[in-house]
Amino acid sequence: MDRFRAYRLIVTGEEIGHIKGNSQLSVEVAATQHTLRATIDWCASNILYVDLSAGGEVHVEVSNPNGPFKGQSVMRRTPGAYLQLRLLEKAEGHETP
Repeated sequence: MDRFRAYRLIVTGEEIGHIKGNSQLSVEVAATQHTLRATIDWCASNILYVDLSAGGEVHVEVSNPNGPFKGQSVMRRTPGAYLQLRLLEKAEGHETP
């Protein structure tokens, strides 16, 4: 449903970039606690809370798990649950040097 559109990534209340389907985005943030959220139009994902106070990396995935028909209903009834943001165990499909 969102194939040709980009999601906005919000880190601790600040928009830090856009990401399209099947792509990756790397950003550097301060070593502290953060909230992560993805949005598109008036719809959003769940909020993830991450602690980077010791430095390090986190890898997350944003998706629209609803499909075109259910997505229309979710968009109208619960727009805060339209997208899904999940913490990945490691960078899936991403090689580190």
